[in-house]
Amino acid sequence: MHMHIPIDAMVKVISVSDEAYALLKRLKGQKLSFSEAIKEAVYKNKQDKTAIMGLFGSLKGKINAKRWKAQLYADRERPWTG
Repeated sequence: MHMHIPIDAMVKVISVSDEAYALLKRLKGQKLSFSEAIKEAVYKNKQDKTAIMGLFGSLKGKINAKRWKAQLYADRERPWTG
């Protein structure tokens, strides 16, 4: 019998903490493999970072930083009326 295993699909052994394993196991559920869960988590994290980074500079020229900072400190001094 002859098996063909693509080089890029080779299995790698990694070690993770019990906490990381529990989180990964919960993330994968019953439908995903551990590999699929890892890829999904990494992809989602990359998308989240890209989305946040897209906001950098979006307020440039639209707010007065000194006035905003002064208001922030003034609001901290004011008692909370909840």
